Amino acid sequence: MLYKVGLPGWRIAAKLGVPLGVNVEITHDPEANVFIATSPNLQGLVVETESFEDLLKEIQFCANDLLQDALHRQVQAYTKILVMDEVIA
Repeated sequence: MLYKVGLPGWRIAAKLGVPLGVNVEITHDPEANVFIATSPNLQGLVVETESFEDLLKEIQFCANDLLQDALHRQVQAYTKILVMDEVIA
C-alpha cells in the first residue's frame, strides 16, 4: 500500500513507515528538445533533462531528496509516472 504525498496526513503516514507515492507529470518541449517533469503533489519537484532515461533517474533522486527535507528523515518514495502531451517513450 502506498500513501500518496499531498493527501491529508501523508507526513504522519511517512513517519509511521508507510511507503509514499508521488505522482509525476512529464512533458516534452520539442523546441528545446528537453523532457520536463513536475509533480502536482510534491512542491518543488521540477526536473529538466535531454533524455528520458536521465529524467527518470533525476525524478527519483529529487523526489527522495525533497521528501527527506520535508520530513527530516530518510524515506523512500515510489513515483507514478503520468505521460502528458506528446512525449514519445
